[in-house]
Amino acid sequence: MESKDMIMEAAKKLFFEKGYNKTTTREIAETANVNLGLIPYYFKKKGRIAQIIYDNLIDDLFNLEDLKIFECTNSIERLFMSLILIHKRFLENKSYSKFYLELIYDDIVTSKPHKYTISIIEEIIDEFNIKVSEADLYNYMIIIKGAERSLIKKKLENKLRISYVEINKLLVLNNLLLLGIDRKLIDQSLDNCITTIKNHGLFDDLFK
Repeated sequence: MESKDMIMEAAKKLFFEKGYNKTTTREIAETANVNLGLIPYYFKKKGRIAQIIYDNLIDDLFNLEDLKIFECTNSIERLFMSLILIHKRFLENKSYSKFYLELIYDDIVTSKPHKYTISIIEEIIDEFNIKVSEADLYNYMIIIKGAERSLIKKKLENKLRISYVEINKLLVLNNLLLLGIDRKLIDQSLDNCITTIKNHGLFDDLFK
């Protein structure tokens, strides 16, 4: 195993066992049995390692989960279901949940959406023939990620009285309204999704 991979494995183990904030780069280097200087060489800082671990967890999720089983009929539904799957992934496991919360507090996972989410938003733009500049689209995504950070943070702190499903519905709704998509079409697509996931019974915890 290469030094870079050893650092990643050691960091993941420590982040989940001790927590991201309580883990030092020195501890990562010692656990990986590599020179401390290799961490800034490969990753620059600890936060970059955490970002890669976060992205890899989502990549693994979408390799395992097939959105087709939820009978999504358009890209709006796929966007909503992708967010539901991401939050299910990070909230169903105590270690993942703690890791996710720490990254939210440190603004590590909020700079931009995951590449899978971005690809679905691009599908929406094509499907509905939306004219939007790259600069405006980037700004929309930053706005939505900021809102996600705030809402999830408050929810995990038990300071928000709406469910994770409602949070995701709100995020998708506002994102697509910014892009100029008709409100009735958005509502219809989201209602279809919510009915589907209720029927599957796989996400009961996200309705709390």
